[in-house]
Amino acid sequence: MFNRIVVATDYSSTAEAAYPLAAGLAMAMGGKLYVVHVDQIAPPPMSEDAAAYVTHVARVRYHFASRAADFWQRLGVATEDIVAKGPLAEAVVNCSKRCNADLVLVARHGLRGSTQLPINDVIRDLLYANERPTLIVPQPKMRSVKDGPLRPKRIVALSDLSTDSHVASRTAAQLAARFNSKLSVLHTLHPLQSLTIAAEPVVFSNRRPLVRQAEEKAARRLLELRGQLEGEFRQPVDAELHLAESVVDCVNELHAAPDNIVVAGSHGRGRLANALLGSTTHALASQADAPLLVLPPEKGVSVASSKAKQARPAVGARG
Repeated sequence: MFNRIVVATDYSSTAEAAYPLAAGLAMAMGGKLYVVHVDQIAPPPMSEDAAAYVTHVARVRYHFASRAADFWQRLGVATEDIVAKGPLAEAVVNCSKRCNADLVLVARHGLRGSTQLPINDVIRDLLYANERPTLIVPQPKMRSVKDGPLRPKRIVALSDLSTDSHVASRTAAQLAARFNSKLSVLHTLHPLQSLTIAAEPVVFSNRRPLVRQAEEKAARRLLELRGQLEGEFRQPVDAELHLAESVVDCVNELHAAPDNIVVAGSHGRGRLANALLGSTTHALASQADAPLLVLPPEKGVSVASSKAKQARPAVGARG
């Protein structure tokens, strides 16, 4: 499944947050890790002695590189070190192509707290340019290189009951089977979604029955998906349907743990979508408190064709 894994580091303690999960994946998959050390250390300020600064930078690089090497060696994980220069996202994407990687891991620098904060530039650029699955590891509450490998206890597939989210559900089921983890399929229904399920104007007195109608249709489709997954992968699936205004808040309330992995599909990419962070996936990438696995659109499926596949009535629409 994920046999060639790229994990990115920029010689910082933040980047090390991805190491335990990378080790757990590599050990479970029997795969190989490509550790991409990206040199992003800034040039010396004009006021500092250049020779002293170069010495300091060399010590920083050696410190973090040796910590990483000790960690992988202690766990017996096969690794290959790659040193690259340039912007981290660009260097990681180029290295993942050369290595023919199945998965890219990167730690998210701590942009958390306000929903108005923009997504980390590195993560945004990776999600735009990378054609491979990307696992984003949040900084808070994550393990360090002093701990052992991290094996996920629960895999959570986010489903909007579309074709793209079915791919995420199947990938989550494969991961759960490999890790012998619990598996959940989570669908979040927005309370205002009921306002779009009738052609005529909706008055307040009719809103509650419409919400109930949307919930019932979503529940039926979610149970159908659970039945498909249980029949194919022969493992129990928890079907979770929640009424919430924000998928991010729902995920953080129910599944915010370092030993969970949330799996989400991506409905195509575009510069405008990335700039405005209009998608649920991008909001999760910047704010989720659990590791997030973002799956790229299937090859050969354009944004237009993806939308065409979803031309059927939305959840709760008149059938």
